[in-house]
Amino acid sequence: MTIHKRAALPALAMFCLGSLASCEGDKPTQLVLSIATDLLVPNQLDSVAVHIDHLETSIEKSYALDTTTGYALPGTLAISAGADPNEKVLITVKGIKGGHEVVSRQARTHFIKDRLLLLRITLLIRCKDLTSPCASEQTCGEHGCQSIDVDPATLPDYNEKEALEGLDAGSGAGDFTLADAQEGGPTEATIRDLPQPDSNTCGNKIKDGHDQCDDQDLGSPPATCESKGLTGGTIACTDECRLDLSNCQTSAFALIQPGNFTMGSPVDEACRVTDTNFSETPHEVSLTRPFEIAITEVTQAQYKALLNDEPSFNKPCGGDCPVESVNWNQAAAYCNALSEQVGLARCYTCTGASTSTTCTEASDYEGKDIYSCPGYRLPTEAEWEYAYRAGSTTPFYVSQNCDGTLDTPCDDLQENYDKIGWCGQNSAGAIHPVKAKEPNAWGLYDMAGNVWEWCHDWYAKDLGGSFASDPVTTCSKDCMLRVSRGGSHEEGFSYMRAAIRNRMDPDREMDHVGFRCVRTRQ
Repeated sequence: MTIHKRAALPALAMFCLGSLASCEGDKPTQLVLSIATDLLVPNQLDSVAVHIDHLETSIEKSYALDTTTGYALPGTLAISAGADPNEKVLITVKGIKGGHEVVSRQARTHFIKDRLLLLRITLLIRCKDLTSPCASEQTCGEHGCQSIDVDPATLPDYNEKEALEGLDAGSGAGDFTLADAQEGGPTEATIRDLPQPDSNTCGNKIKDGHDQCDDQDLGSPPATCESKGLTGGTIACTDECRLDLSNCQTSAFALIQPGNFTMGSPVDEACRVTDTNFSETPHEVSLTRPFEIAITEVTQAQYKALLNDEPSFNKPCGGDCPVESVNWNQAAAYCNALSEQVGLARCYTCTGASTSTTCTEASDYEGKDIYSCPGYRLPTEAEWEYAYRAGSTTPFYVSQNCDGTLDTPCDDLQENYDKIGWCGQNSAGAIHPVKAKEPNAWGLYDMAGNVWEWCHDWYAKDLGGSFASDPVTTCSKDCMLRVSRGGSHEEGFSYMRAAIRNRMDPDREMDHVGFRCVRTRQ
């Protein structure tokens, strides 16, 4: 048997089963079991149950796992084998966590006369967080759930010596060779889908199995908004025994209530863009869900603290300046990381790292379902403009010293834009620290200028003039561009207007494009 090595998979359990040298007559044949779990990911399993079917014999035994070392002591099961070397033995190995079977593996093999048969069975536990298992045919990889391609030849190596420690000196273990194992290797192996908790688990007022909570049992110690990285509020328990963080608060975000507004701009608005590629057709929009939005663009310091990366071209500006030179995928990955930090579901499925990151909407939150994602994400184009306007209908948002109006001609210097943001007329061609200008009525800074901000939507040339409820532009065919909003320190003040729209390559990093995150409040 050729031993192949590769990077260790997370959440791994290894098993070794063997028959002793003699299988003649009714002499008991010892099936020796040695169990090990991946030491890099402790406490994945409470126990392992082994079920063996051979002829008329059915044996089941459970082994508790040592949560300190990650190993269980070898155990021995005795069954009777006949003289036929082709007698089939079906071995089923189950991993148990919280009283529930969380992973299972089967293998079918046969006795080989006068051989010590080694059968390797590997269990892949689907996700490090067993309360949020990955989907069928996925496993939890370095960057989250990913597809699995189970090939026994590519499974990680194991230590044969450790696997055989349970055999006594008279067992014939000294005759064991890799050649023996090669002759008697496994002939069949399958992985079953990860089972869900029993239907009666949730509602018994006991936090067990895959439960994050159950009624008033929020864990020990009880989960709080503060323990999830938020600043206040209360945690509730849903009917699915999941923690509901929707009432938690954070000082870095503003809560926006649902409402209706006119998206786009009237045809007679001063300095309105006439390029039909960036249509501002006015239309009524209803946003039916409350959401919270970051009061500032994500800063260089925040990005580094969460992802340990410094992508910005304008690093000398400092940690309080917006992070830029991040593409749409990197922005989505940051939102995912923010969700993971506070224990919320991820809205995107991402692979790769840094500039090679590729993200798409998570399968549960495609299209308009993005509004139902409980985690952090990029704002839809409608959410972004609604938040910018903060109830205003003027070209600019209204602030303490800005009435939101804009005069013509548009190449003249005007006072209003200088109150709310940085653009080509007042920035000296550079980005500036956040919160240096006046916020809008809802406490949001830099919605106008400084850096363009990525939105969730794919770009559409014209959003049309019809009423829309919770709109989001999805990808229908040959999608190439994502939306960005708000203008930057490089463009003129007319690009700081509420209705201005822009389109950009989601894979491209630009030194005047950043983002801020939002989250639907359930």
